[in-house]
Order: sequence, then C-alpha cells, then structure tokens
Amino acid sequence: MDVEPIEIVLLRQWASYIAVPIWITDNEGRLLYFNESIESIIGLRFEEADDLPADDLADRLSMSEVDGSPISHYDRPLIIALTKQMPAHRRIGLRNADQTMRELEVTAIPILSSGDRHLGAMATIWDPNYHPDPSGQLAKLRRGQYPIEVILTRHWASYLAVPIWITDLPGNLIYCNQTATALTGARYDAGDFPAEIHAELFKVCDLDGSPIPDEEMPLTIALTKRVAAHRPLRFCGLDGTWRTIEATALPLVGQGHRLLGSVAMFWEIDP
Repeated sequence: MDVEPIEIVLLRQWASYIAVPIWITDNEGRLLYFNESIESIIGLRFEEADDLPADDLADRLSMSEVDGSPISHYDRPLIIALTKQMPAHRRIGLRNADQTMRELEVTAIPILSSGDRHLGAMATIWDPNYHPDPSGQLAKLRRGQYPIEVILTRHWASYLAVPIWITDLPGNLIYCNQTATALTGARYDAGDFPAEIHAELFKVCDLDGSPIPDEEMPLTIALTKRVAAHRPLRFCGLDGTWRTIEATALPLVGQGHRLLGSVAMFWEIDP
C-alpha cells in the first residue's frame, strides 16, 4: 500500500473538517477524496465513488457548458490543473448521479510542493445561486487562538507552491505562504495587514484600472456573504510591480457551520 505524501494527508484531513466542497485527485486524475459537502451536489457518497474506476466515475458525473453543450476534456479545471500545473476556474453544468443538472463554479489548483513535486490537484466546487442561512454561527475566538480548521489550513498552505492568503473573521491577514509573499511582497506577520488597508496598500483595481468597491472584493464577499467568489483583478505589489491575477476566495466554514475567516488562492495571468 502506497503511503500518501504529507501534503495529501493534510489536505484530506482539512477537507474533512470544513463545509466548503472539496475534491482531491492524485497526479493521474484518480479520485483520492471528496468531503461530505460535495455528496449533496453530486448525489454520490465518497464510499460509493471510491469503488468506481476513474472512467466510470467521469461517465456518471457528466460535465458540460452551462448551456448543455459539450465541454472539452482538456478545458475542465481539474484537467488544466493536472496537465498544465496551473490553477483554473470556470462555470460549468454538471449532471450528477441522479441525472439532475446543476450550474456550478469550479476552481482547481495543482498540488505542487517543494522540489517541483506534482502530487495531484484540488478542486473547490460551489453553487453560484447558493444563499447561506443567515443564522449561521460566527466563531468566537480569543486573539491569537485558532481552531483546528484554521491550523490545518495553515499547515497545508505552507507546503504548496500556489499563493495562499488566510484571514480571520474581520479580514485581517493571519497567514500567507511563501509563494504569496514572493508575489505580493507582503511578508507574513499577524496584524501587519489589517483588512481596512488591503485595497489601498496594494492599489487593487479592475482590469481596466477602475477601482473595485470593497463589497465586490472576493475576500469581502467570502466573509460577508459566506459564499465563494472569483474575479480577475490587478494590484501593485510592495515591490512596485503591477500584476494581473485571478483570485478565488472561500469562506472558511468549520464544524458546526461556524464561520472562521477566509482563504484566498490567487495566481498571476497574462494581462
């Protein structure tokens, strides 16, 4: 029996704790794990899917464009993450195991670790029409005290080569990995980057240079609306370099549906 790399172990453990739908594959595209939050989306339990060959699983989960037209195998976010070793995002239609068609948004990132090791890919999946229960709990945490879900997020982010930014409930930076530091110039030090100065400090703007209202920023949407958000944008790093990126922000929702903060994944693209 093969021993899974520590990065995969941490990702699986993290995914089992959070309410955000997560799908993890190895570098051949074989399913390794999906969490309970995906089960209601695809109409299939992990224990059932785990017994299916990859081709049979793909046949049962028919992916298409939103209008129902076929989508090329190589245009699927997970395939792009696996073959090109770069993140990818798109809106899709998915016909699940009970033949129900749903419109979903998918962001996939390659699981790239130190030494240029390519270990697989992870996808986050969400319903763009989802409206969370406004009575959901907010986590009540003492300063400097982080629950297991946040600790696990920091652990797996520290191993990956995709830029990761983690905030607390008010939106203050509590961790960014080495890759994010290299891209933004923002060295991690808790409290150095409070939420209210993010946009101003990095001169965040739309692709045409126009300002982005705070309420339309992916991190703000994740924290205030408790849904995932994705958009391309431009920012100026602390090194003075302007960069064009795509950013996906997820609400970090833990056990008991407690909102704990947010996690953002972003990557540089051609302007």
